[in-house]
Amino acid sequence: MQLALRTAGFDGLHFRYSWLLIAVLSCAALPALGSDPRPFATDAKFSFDDDDASVQKELQHRRFSLSSAVATIEPPSGPMKYRWVEINFYSFLFTREDVAAAASGDKEAIHRKWEAMGANSNPFTEEDWAAARKGNREALDRKSKAMLKKAEEFNRGWASIQLAVDEKFRVRTVNVSVPGCTCTIAILEQDLKTFLQEYQFDGKKLRLKSKGSHVCDMKSAGFGTPKFEWDIDLTTPVFAQATPGK
Repeated sequence: MQLALRTAGFDGLHFRYSWLLIAVLSCAALPALGSDPRPFATDAKFSFDDDDASVQKELQHRRFSLSSAVATIEPPSGPMKYRWVEINFYSFLFTREDVAAAASGDKEAIHRKWEAMGANSNPFTEEDWAAARKGNREALDRKSKAMLKKAEEFNRGWASIQLAVDEKFRVRTVNVSVPGCTCTIAILEQDLKTFLQEYQFDGKKLRLKSKGSHVCDMKSAGFGTPKFEWDIDLTTPVFAQATPGK
């Protein structure tokens, strides 16, 4: 199966999201959820396994347990006039602000919340280094462990399914993405049938159930043959994707 041309916000296939660059999350209480967060709640499972030496060891074997999802649809594009339905899954529960962004089709606002988890942040102070030079590494070790924990949360905090649909909402292509990697998992009729175990879509409401796995041949790109697995079962509204800057 060929590597997907669409990368769901990533500039090509990269494993350049450093697992050490992680933001310190606020401990403040989350805002109250909106009046009806249930359409965005889910229980999706993904996994990614790749033993190729080009992949960072910390990223080779990942398991995702994702509790929220937002689905958007783009206008027709390309010679076939397909529309892309993108379902983004996240590990965090949606807040009132997230629900409002989802309902307006502003998927980028929610995605930035996940991206902030991987922002460059240096938690070490001069006092920490001074103590380490004197033989006391307690602060350095404690903060390093916290960074690794947050990096793990970041690298397991998002996944995406992208469906290319025609004018009758029939699925023609299926892509899957996890942090750092995107692959086309179904484009042939039999593969699409295998993936779409339950599928209904009228342009506004999506019913999708699928459980399976796919080995993606990325050797030509230098990424080996990673194996993707997924288990998704959701019924969710689909919103027109907001135009950036509006």
